Amino acid sequence: MSNISAQDSQQALLDNRNILVVDDEEPIRRLLGYMLQTHGYSVTLAADAREARQRMDEQPYALMLCDVNMPDLDGRSVVSCIRENIELSRTPIIYLSARSEPELIRECMTLGGDDYLIKPTAPETLVATIKARLARRDQLQRPGPVPPALQHARR
Repeated sequence: MSNISAQDSQQALLDNRNILVVDDEEPIRRLLGYMLQTHGYSVTLAADAREARQRMDEQPYALMLCDVNMPDLDGRSVVSCIRENIELSRTPIIYLSARSEPELIRECMTLGGDDYLIKPTAPETLVATIKARLARRDQLQRPGPVPPALQHARR
């Protein structure tokens, strides 16, 4: 019986299409939310790092889109907290920022980001990136052997 529950739990995780969008600029938050909803995703919006951490504690998300520069705690702080939490650590995180300096991108990726998109990002690019990150997450979380190309990515 517990094996069925484990399978159900695993399938629920793979079926999760809830995305948390974290950005301090309301128009950007709302635009991202609208774009993702039109592609079939459920979206929760958070205005800052504190709200994002609260939302992550309330329910699991398939993926988080996170602005880098926000007042108080920035996106890098949010990602660091998430990566330290064993229950949340496998959530794919895509940074969004208007900043494109290689040093910043490298720092964000080192802190645990799975991808980094520069604003403004074309809707097609955003959706393709999300699909790729969710496909990778699904492959890594399925039981059984991991394809050689993804072995280094399993945490």
